Amino acid sequence: MVEFTATTVDVSEEDDLLTVQFSGKRKYLQFVRDLEPDSVRPTYYIEVNDQGGGGYGWAARVELHRGSITIVQAKPERMPELDRVEVAFKIGKRRFDAVAAALERIFATAPGVFDVREEAEPGAAADGGGM
Repeated sequence: MVEFTATTVDVSEEDDLLTVQFSGKRKYLQFVRDLEPDSVRPTYYIEVNDQGGGGYGWAARVELHRGSITIVQAKPERMPELDRVEVAFKIGKRRFDAVAAALERIFATAPGVFDVREEAEPGAAADGGGM
């Protein structure tokens, strides 16, 4: 399991790549989707801390809450240390809505994997303002 607190949450769209990144002190969680219509990789990519913690389509479940995001891996035997990833963060409503919309696009071809929960997960960081 990997847990950390993100101090920065970014959404960017550049060169046909849509990226959402949660960054903390020496740790990060990144979601990427190639938006090119005839991309050879028609699914999402997730990376945790380095390329060794990355791969295409490996999440069974991704839940975005007001103060956290959680990933549960589909095949934990592949990367046992990443069986579950939990990242706490503090962002304002507008940023949260932008992150949720970008993640909806990233997981558009993976029905049932991504879910947005407007309420904060118990124990998660409270929403405090704009990052």
